[in-house]
Amino acid sequence: MQPGDLAFTAGCTANVILITATHIYCANSGDARGVLCEKGKSLDLSRDHKPDLPTERSRVISAGHYVEDSRVDGVIAISRALGDWEYKSDKLLPEKMAVSGYPDVTKTEITPNTEFVICACDGIWDCMSSQQACDFVRKGKEKLKTYMKSGGKAAGKATNAQPVKGKKAAAKDLKMETTIDNSKFKGLATVAEMIFEQNCPTSIHQSEGLGCDNMTCIIIDFNRQ
Repeated sequence: MQPGDLAFTAGCTANVILITATHIYCANSGDARGVLCEKGKSLDLSRDHKPDLPTERSRVISAGHYVEDSRVDGVIAISRALGDWEYKSDKLLPEKMAVSGYPDVTKTEITPNTEFVICACDGIWDCMSSQQACDFVRKGKEKLKTYMKSGGKAAGKATNAQPVKGKKAAAKDLKMETTIDNSKFKGLATVAEMIFEQNCPTSIHQSEGLGCDNMTCIIIDFNRQ
């Protein structure tokens, strides 16, 4: 592999969740994020690795690079990633490299209030806060349960759900129902699809590019029923 090769310049973030009988471990490198929903409240299991963070900036500079416009060397918007070999050096330890693949690892206890974990890349977090994502998944799970019991098919049919206030809320509700009707998946996969449908723009011009980044999402449900 040589400078100029696609493999030399390509890279990706990584957010890995390991669940034991008692704890949730989260290893993160980059700006993907793991979020725990604990009794309706969001708890970040990882920290987004951005070049502007003091500890990240210090490492980047010590490795012989610089931060400009919140990007390493004015190019890459994250300070940790797998690959991206042009920002790595075999003369440095992995945790000392400008764009390091070395992860932060957290350990969080599982409690009776632990509901679910969202593991998603930055395209989701550009559009939603951690709390907004948890609220959305909770609503999506409830919508999936009640809507399917009502028989489904939103088009041309009034929903049996409780009345919602405001046009925006009604539009969001209808979009959820339409996603359920059109989904090829079942259960939490449909809720993940709702997240994509909610955040992917119908007009790139109107959104000014927001929602056009990569979007991946995994939902891990601690279903005790």
